[in-house]
Amino acid sequence: MAVLNPLNTVEVSPSSFWTRANVGEATPDVLSPLCWSVWEEPTTLCFLRVLNDMGVVGRSEVRFEPNPDKQTTAAFYGRQATNVDYFQGLMARIPGVSAADYERDVLGSVRDDFVEPPSQPWRIPTMLIKTPLMIARSNSRTQTLSKETTTWWRQTTLDDHAIPAATPRTAYWLKQLVDASDRFAHAEYVHMANRFLLSIPQGAIVSLASSVGKTELVGTVFSGYGGVTETSMADDTWLVAHGELTLEAFIEKFGFHGPNEGNVYTQSWRENSRPLETVVKAFVGRAPSERPKLREAGTVAARLSAEKSLANALPRSKRPTLKLMASWAGRLIRNMETTKAAFLMCLDVCRFSARRLGAELVEAGTLDAVDDVFFFDIPELRKLVAGSLPDPQHIVTQRRKDRAEFLTTELPISWKGVPT
Repeated sequence: MAVLNPLNTVEVSPSSFWTRANVGEATPDVLSPLCWSVWEEPTTLCFLRVLNDMGVVGRSEVRFEPNPDKQTTAAFYGRQATNVDYFQGLMARIPGVSAADYERDVLGSVRDDFVEPPSQPWRIPTMLIKTPLMIARSNSRTQTLSKETTTWWRQTTLDDHAIPAATPRTAYWLKQLVDASDRFAHAEYVHMANRFLLSIPQGAIVSLASSVGKTELVGTVFSGYGGVTETSMADDTWLVAHGELTLEAFIEKFGFHGPNEGNVYTQSWRENSRPLETVVKAFVGRAPSERPKLREAGTVAARLSAEKSLANALPRSKRPTLKLMASWAGRLIRNMETTKAAFLMCLDVCRFSARRLGAELVEAGTLDAVDDVFFFDIPELRKLVAGSLPDPQHIVTQRRKDRAEFLTTELPISWKGVPT
C-alpha cells in the first residue's frame, strides 16, 4: 500500500522559485510529519494575517490554499523552503517596497528574468488607518503572550497532570497537542507582526545613514540593544557554570530550548540535559570579563557611540527622528526575542504532549515505539486515536524509510519547480 508523505512536495509550477535561505534557522533539520503539521498552515496564514493587519491584503484573502504555489512555504525532501514568487508578489503590494531588494537581501543577487510584481497604491489609505493600530497594540500583545505562554508552559511540562477519570488518556493528550499547536500559530503570528514592524525603523535608519554617507554605522546601531532574552539565557548559563545557579532552576526558565529546537521531533533540554551540560562546561574557567552580561555592556556602549556619531553627522532637524527610530527598533528587537521564546515554548508543549500520547498508544499496542507518533500529522492522529486509521505501523515504517532517504539528500539553496 502506497503511503503519502506530506514532507515531499511533488506538484508545483515548473517556474515557481523556491529557496532554503532564511528558513534553515527556524527548522534546521529534516522535519517529521507532525513537525510539518504544526508549521505548514500557520506559516502562510500568519503572513496573510499580518498583511491584513497592515491593510495590504483584504480579509477575504486570509485563507490557506492547498496548492503549494499559493503558500509561503512547502516541504521538499523533508526540508522547509520559502515560495519566493508568492512571497514577493504579496510584499510588492506595499508601496515603496521592492521585491527585487528582498531577493537581493535573501539570495545575494536577482534573477536575470526577474519581473517586479505590481504594486497596489490604492491600498495606501487603508494602510494609513490600519498600520498605526497594529503598531499601537504590538507591545502589549507581546507582553501578554509572553506572560500567558510562560505560565502555561511551566504548568504543562513541569507540573503533574491530574487527568479526569472519565477522559481517555489518549484523547486528553491529543487535545493538549492540538491546543499547543493552536497556541504556536498565535505566537508565530505575533512574532511575525513584530518582524514586519521592525522593517519600518530599520528602513528609516538606513535612509538617514545613507543621506550622510554613514552606512557603515548601521550594523553597529542594530547589534547592541541590551535586555534581550538570549543574553539573559547566556548569563544564566554562566551562573550555572560558576555554581551560582542550579541546573534545575535554569531548566525551569529555559528548558524549552535545545538542539534543532524548531523541530517538534527533537528533544529539548527539559527532556535531555546532556547537550546543555556541554554548553555549561564551555563557560567553566572563563575570565570574569567574558561573562555575557558584561560583554553585553560593551556592545551597548558601541551601539550608543555609533548612534551618536550618526546623529552628529545628520542635520539637527533629523536627529529626533533617528532617536525615535532607534528606540523603537530596540523595543521591537526585544519583542522579537520574547515572541520567539513564546513559540518555542509552544513547540515544546507539542513534543511533550506528543510523547505522552505516543506512550499511551504503545501501552495500548497501537504503536511499537513512543516516537512513532511523530510520523503522523494531526488529522491522522485524530483518526489513530479514534481507531479509524488503517495499518498505522505500516505508515510509520514507510515514513521512517523516507526520513532516512531525506537525511542523505542534499538540496540546492534555490531552485525552480521541484528540486532534483
